[in-house]
Amino acid sequence: MAATILSAAGYSAEQLHKWMPELKNLLPLIEKEHDEVHDQVICCYRGTGINGQSLYFDPPIHATMIRDKKYKLNIYHRQKESKDQNHIQGQLFDMQNDPHEFHNLWLDPAS
Repeated sequence: MAATILSAAGYSAEQLHKWMPELKNLLPLIEKEHDEVHDQVICCYRGTGINGQSLYFDPPIHATMIRDKKYKLNIYHRQKESKDQNHIQGQLFDMQNDPHEFHNLWLDPAS
C-alpha cells in the first residue's frame, strides 16, 4: 500500500522504485491503465479481527490465503495449544465455477 499511497501523493515511479523496488504501485490498476499486477495474491491474517459480537476472536485466528484466477485457498494454521498437531484446516474454492464460495473443495479427493 505504501507505493500506491506515495504515487497518489505525486511521487514518481523512479522515486518509488529507488526507495522500495520490491513493492508494487497499484494506482495504475485502480485507474484501469493495467489489467493486473500479479498472477496471484497472498494474504496473511494474524488474529487481529473482531467477530460479530464486537469482540476479538478467542482464540485468535491465524490464516493464510492464496488466490489466483482459478482457485482460492485458505489455510487456518493450528494453534500451539491444539491437541492434534497434524490437523490443518482449510478451504479451497473454484472461483470460476463458484465465485460466491458456496462449495468448499478442501476435503474433495477429486480436487
